[in-house]
Amino acid sequence: AQIPLAIDIAARIEQQQEQLTRILNDIMDVIDTLPQNSPGRTVIEMRHIDCMSWTKIADSLYMSRSNAFNCYESALDDLLNHKSVNEKIKKISRKNPRKH
Repeated sequence: AQIPLAIDIAARIEQQQEQLTRILNDIMDVIDTLPQNSPGRTVIEMRHIDCMSWTKIADSLYMSRSNAFNCYESALDDLLNHKSVNEKIKKISRKNPRKH
C-alpha cells in the first residue's frame, strides 16, 4: 500500500510543478510588456519572482521603501492600462479559476 501512495504523491508533486511553471511563464509574459531596465519592472521582478521584502528591494535599489513601492504601483498601473496585459489576465483567469 505504501508504494502506490508514494507514486500518487510523486505524480501530484509533478503536476503541481508543471502548473507552477505555467503560472510563472504567464507572469513573465505580463512583466515582459514593461521596458527591460525600467525601475518598475525591476521592483516587480524582485517582489514577485525573487520574493524579496520591500526593505530588501529598497536597499538593493538604493531608494526608500516608499519610492520602491511608488515604482511598483506605477508599473502596475502601466500594466493594467496595457490592452494585451488585460487580455492575458482574462485568459489566465479562465485557465486558473480561483477556488474559494
